[in-house]
Order: sequence, then structure tokens, then C-alpha cells
Amino acid sequence: MLLESGVGSISDLEQAKESARGLGRFVRRRLSGGPRHDLSLHSGERHKASCLRLPSVGKLGRLLALAVTFLVPCSAGEKSPQYRDYPVTNVFKSQPATVKLGSNPKARQFRTQLRKQAAQGPNFAGHYRIAVWGCGSSCQQFAIIDCKTGHVYFPPQLPYVTYVHWNGDDPGLQFRIDSRLLILNGSPQEEETNGSFYYLWTTNQLQLIRSKPRR
Repeated sequence: MLLESGVGSISDLEQAKESARGLGRFVRRRLSGGPRHDLSLHSGERHKASCLRLPSVGKLGRLLALAVTFLVPCSAGEKSPQYRDYPVTNVFKSQPATVKLGSNPKARQFRTQLRKQAAQGPNFAGHYRIAVWGCGSSCQQFAIIDCKTGHVYFPPQLPYVTYVHWNGDDPGLQFRIDSRLLILNGSPQEEETNGSFYYLWTTNQLQLIRSKPRR
């Protein structure tokens, strides 16, 4: 599921990307000072354009916003996502539910860690517990447990994270109980890309919303 933008399919994402590319080409031509006829469509392009079913203005805006999120990484001078941007005000304070090992195929393998850490109560997004354990040098595995229901979630895009090449503060996974934002300082799995990766927890899934490579 894509972000809470009203756009929810792969075709929409591809349309968003194409819209962003087209807008970029238009802006570049205007900035280059080229003649006006450069901005017009050739006959073949006019035929293609006439066959397209353009989205509504509202949907086009959401598509372009989504395209920018996926196509443009966070630049050095751009503000990174903040915990306060995705607040959670209702914090669960009751007895945590028993971990349901049958809720995820991987849960039984890590049942000791899951049960031990879930019993400590939520530490993420109001009523979830991020249970973290080591998987080697500068390596973390984790699961997200719903303290209300006991359901266990293993985000498929992050079976483990590494921070062996991270030379800043706060390595690995960073999160707060009053926010749906999860930050990874390091690398997803063992990818060569090293930096800060910003994920949003929504509908029991982690969605990458921004990345900031670091050299």
C-alpha cells in the first residue's frame, strides 16, 4: 500500500513518474530560452496525447507529489522528516496482549525475544513494540508487535539492517512511542547505500518515504 495520498496502485505510481518527467522536460525547455515551437507537440505526439485519459486536477496533484517522493532523494539542504510530523497522541497503557506466534510464519523462530520484549509494553507509534535483537557485528533484526492484539509483523523490505559503515550518532533503528516515523541510520540489509532512511508505519506496513545518502 502506498502512502496515505489517495493513490494506491503500481499504475498510478508509473503515471506519477511519467508526469514528473514530463514536467521536468517542460521546465528545462522554458529555462533554456528555446523558441516557442520547441514546446509544441509534433503530429505523432499530438496523436498520442489525444489517446491519453488525463487524470483529474486533484488526482494529478497527488500523483506529482507521490512522484517527487519516490524520484527525488532528500538533498543536503532539505529538511529531513521529523518525528513530530507524524504524531501519535493515544498511547496504550494497559497490559500488553500475549504474543500470537501464529500471526506470522517467522514469529515462532524468535518467540523468546518477542515474548520478552513485548512484555515491556509499547515503544513505537502508540501501541506497538519494536523488538530488536542482534544478528552479528553492527547488524540488527527486528519485529513490530501490536501490544493491543499480540499480532507480530516482520517488515519484508527490512529483514535485517546494518550500520557497519555508519560513522555518525544514533546508529541502526531509531523510533519513538509518540510517532509513526522509523529512522534507519545505516543500510537496509547489506546494500552499498549508506545513509538515513525514513519509513512511515501505516496500516501495519512500513513505507519508505525519504532517503538521505551519506558519503
